Amino acid sequence: MRKIKREAIRRDLRNQREKKKKPLSDYFKQVYDATKEFNWPEKEGINVQKHFYFPKDVLENSLSKTALALYPVFCSCADFKKDEWFQLPQQHIARLAGVSINAVVKGSRELEAAGLLERKKKTEGVRHFYLYRAAFVRQDMMKDYKGGFFIFHACIIDSGIWAKLKKPRAKALYLALRSAAYFDPDLYAEIEGIDDEGKNDIYNVEGEYRNRKWDFCHTTLSELCRMVGINRSDIEPALEQLEDYRLIEKYDHGFFKVYLKPQFRWVEAAEREEPIKPITSGEVVDGRTMIIGNDGSVDIITDGEYME
Repeated sequence: MRKIKREAIRRDLRNQREKKKKPLSDYFKQVYDATKEFNWPEKEGINVQKHFYFPKDVLENSLSKTALALYPVFCSCADFKKDEWFQLPQQHIARLAGVSINAVVKGSRELEAAGLLERKKKTEGVRHFYLYRAAFVRQDMMKDYKGGFFIFHACIIDSGIWAKLKKPRAKALYLALRSAAYFDPDLYAEIEGIDDEGKNDIYNVEGEYRNRKWDFCHTTLSELCRMVGINRSDIEPALEQLEDYRLIEKYDHGFFKVYLKPQFRWVEAAEREEPIKPITSGEVVDGRTMIIGNDGSVDIITDGEYME
């Protein structure tokens, strides 16, 4: 009787299994390595309570309007309690901030130089991407920064309104208004029609205000412009955009209601979607060569050296 070559059979079976597994593993590898597509959240999926505490002294850094547009995006994607690294593709940052990829590259470096952002490049196989850490007032720092920050609600960004403020001056001006605004309980109660008994609900058990829709600002427009480097003659279009998206309400005598959340003009996903001009690998921008990573991250190379 012919002897069965069991080892040869086992080897053939193993090879067949490997051949079957390889197309599937190649598929999963392709999916894993691909840049994740950006999708705006649905209205019902937006957390209107999520927020971070924006340090007022950020506006003292003479940052560009592009950097000011990017900073809240990084902060809103970070962990409020823990200062941990997080991943955020540059295409996503561009969408959320309503700026170009090139602006993300420049603005990130500016925030990094100001000590407001850390970033490091990470490699996993063929994937190259950036990790970030954003500096802002976290929960355990609140007492030390009392009066030195204001609440910034992430729904302003997640709703697409931040991206739709196409005039960079409008974003910068909103930050100036929020920084200068304050809560006046008597004026708030009078305008909102809150009786004396209802006033008690304006404050929580720790004595801090809550549930309010807006703060009061009567800082002059000239001073607001100075805070964020805006020319006074260019301010009207920015004010109109902020009013259009219900982030402010202008009253007589230079008084503004500055809303903490949009009141609420929902921007549909199709309207939020703005085409972002991609940077191609090897493209020269401002005399520097752009190299595109697998996740769409952009490195800048000058004279053959990485500018990290």
